[in-house]
Amino acid sequence: MKTKIIVILLSILLWSCTDNKMETKEKNTSDNSTENREHTSIHQQDQEKNNKNSVLDDSSILVEAISFEEITEDLSERFAAPKFTSDGTKIIFTTENFIGIWVYNIAKETIQQINSMPGSGYKFSVSKDGKKIYFRNKTQKGQRRGSKYSIIEQDIKTKKMNILYTTEKMITTPIVFESSLHFLEDGNLKSLSLKSESNIDVKNVQPVYFVIDNKLMKYELNSIPREIPLNKMKPISIDYTNDYKNIICLTASNGLLLLDMNGNVLNSFDKARNLTKLNNSSLVAFVEEEDDGTKITKSKMYIGLVSSNKKRNITNMKNENIFNPSWSPVANKIVYSSDEGKLKIVELNINKEETK
Repeated sequence: MKTKIIVILLSILLWSCTDNKMETKEKNTSDNSTENREHTSIHQQDQEKNNKNSVLDDSSILVEAISFEEITEDLSERFAAPKFTSDGTKIIFTTENFIGIWVYNIAKETIQQINSMPGSGYKFSVSKDGKKIYFRNKTQKGQRRGSKYSIIEQDIKTKKMNILYTTEKMITTPIVFESSLHFLEDGNLKSLSLKSESNIDVKNVQPVYFVIDNKLMKYELNSIPREIPLNKMKPISIDYTNDYKNIICLTASNGLLLLDMNGNVLNSFDKARNLTKLNNSSLVAFVEEEDDGTKITKSKMYIGLVSSNKKRNITNMKNENIFNPSWSPVANKIVYSSDEGKLKIVELNINKEETK
């Protein structure tokens, strides 16, 4: 009898240990998965949590501004081009004349200028981990001796700069993907690996897009550049959405085009000048402008969907001109610049329209 009881107790103990190990393994796997995955949008988090349809579908949605925060009210500079970092903890921005780069720490509510170099704020790029910025620098070699161009990497925390590439030929501003940086040098694609010491990454085959002579061109290493037809529309410049899943193309007279990474046009925003997309979502915010021939008289922000032409007004929005919106990857917040060159954050409440 005693032997039977001992066997039963040992079996229970063994089962308990095995069960605890399984729970610990499952918890560690879950924690690692959460830590290593890409940041999901606020709507994706809601959808996963509730296991139901997201608010992002073809039905109407209601958008309301519920709070505003001016982050540069104590500074006399005029600021522009704000961008959230991929983790949503910081906002990187520059001045209206692109002199210098500044960083706003959202949690600490502090602003720090990390460089004062002319032109460094023009189409700068931010690394995926939000720790570094990349920009083009141009310097004069001397009178009648031409210019020298460089691609510079700067650490946001330490402010340390690293020159990645230098040339006397004309180069474009850099485009940064996950671990590689791309630019054109005299019309030829150059790609740098941000992980290797040698920098040059000849194995990269990811397509990169640039606008050359009012043509949208697709570049791949060891391939001839190919023009992407846009039905006779003239592109002026392009940008990438924060999640690098779409291309935003500004045209001369047809507003903005939103394309996928293969160069297929997904939607046209005829009157829009700027557009930002919520990470891993179909929600977009775009700005439509009106002018009197000499200056902008109205610049209003709307909410829409990637695949829909319907635009939604934002109720309770401030009556002011809005420029260069950037959507936080982790919250329903958008940072933008105003007519006065101030940077502001608006928090949005987005819901489905109730059917009657």
